[in-house]
Amino acid sequence: FPVTIGALLGNGCSRQAGNKMWISSQDELVPKKVAEILGAKYVWRNSDKNYNWVISHGDRFKRGKGYKHSKVVECNYYKDWCKKRYSKDKKIDLDVVKTWNRRAQAELLAGLIDTDGSVSVSKAGNLLVQFTTTSESLAKGVEWLIYFLIQTKPCISSALRKGVMNYQICIQSNLFSRMLLKEISEFIVTSRKKYRAEFKVYRDWE
Repeated sequence: FPVTIGALLGNGCSRQAGNKMWISSQDELVPKKVAEILGAKYVWRNSDKNYNWVISHGDRFKRGKGYKHSKVVECNYYKDWCKKRYSKDKKIDLDVVKTWNRRAQAELLAGLIDTDGSVSVSKAGNLLVQFTTTSESLAKGVEWLIYFLIQTKPCISSALRKGVMNYQICIQSNLFSRMLLKEISEFIVTSRKKYRAEFKVYRDWE
């Protein structure tokens, strides 16, 4: 299920050591979905002071063979694309992704949008789908996925902030934003980022 590696590329805390997966999220929706797909039974928020969630095969409340001694939570491509990497160093191997079928590619993009993406309406009434990242590889990967799925190139901008390059990929066309959301919504768990019927009212040429 490529949606899991997409979510971990977006918000995975990949420099954490141990046998667990860590992911940052405002709520439990994405962490629980990732855990379900990976077959991990236990998910909990690490602290009330941050938004980091732990995904584990072991129960943190169980003595003896609890989460510290449980088997490692594993995800395809995580070791090569995420593990021990800072956000700016995470990558998507497009040579691999291009061999996947369309559904798998849509899942990957959905996982990325579900974490580091946003869906909003501008003051001018345009439906916007955006993705932000500090990784040039992820930016290029998202650009390719969008172009492959809906045959249009998104707008791309970059800016240096606090010594780190930030990339923003954006679709500003109502027509293409709707097309993309229809393609990936079944794999997204965050309701505000899914396609909604109200989006039909936005005119195609804007």
